[in-house]
Amino acid sequence: MNERARVTPNAPTPSAEGQWTRNLGQRGTDDAGGQPHRFTFTCETCGEMIVGPTGYATLDRRAAAHRHHGFRAWRKANPGVHPRKGPHLVCWRVLHNSCDTEATEWDFRISVDTMKTPTQLLYRTLAIAERPWFNDTDWRRLVRRLLKQLKQPGTQ
Repeated sequence: MNERARVTPNAPTPSAEGQWTRNLGQRGTDDAGGQPHRFTFTCETCGEMIVGPTGYATLDRRAAAHRHHGFRAWRKANPGVHPRKGPHLVCWRVLHNSCDTEATEWDFRISVDTMKTPTQLLYRTLAIAERPWFNDTDWRRLVRRLLKQLKQPGTQ
């Protein structure tokens, strides 16, 4: 058998990290040549675009843990009340490294360079969804904001 296996759409392939992934074909590409759509990220502090590995999405894990315990207590005290009426979700912030003046050792950071395409964003989402604090954060808001770029021309 030939050592160079042919890659077919959706066939398992080894990633650079040695993990097996699937070739997702043309999903998440733009209309001008099949190149993957690339999300743009803007720093929430200075308002400038984040270019390369100079920024990240950050979350205070300690605040998420407090929200988790507070939400459980709130649910016991407020049975039948819609969860949206309870403690607010902990916000993810997108910042330049140099603009994050409130960084702590409790922060969880994801380089925006590692979630520039829809496929990368999906893999990042799957990875952090395993974290115990995931449901106490507004990650879904961040994802929705990025996915809106897929519908808007000129946001590459």
